[in-house]
Amino acid sequence: MPAPETSHAVKAAIDEALKAKEKGEEKVIVFNYSGHGLLDLQGYHQVLGL
Repeated sequence: MPAPETSHAVKAAIDEALKAKEKGEEKVIVFNYSGHGLLDLQGYHQVLGL
């Protein structure tokens, strides 16, 4: 499970890939996948009151 920040990078990479596909462009997309979101779940639960 990616950290929240990493999720934004994944979404941006997907968006860029879809834009390139629409335009018929071949593109190399590089993004950084990092973080340990699963280790933060307890903190999310505390903040969100879950």
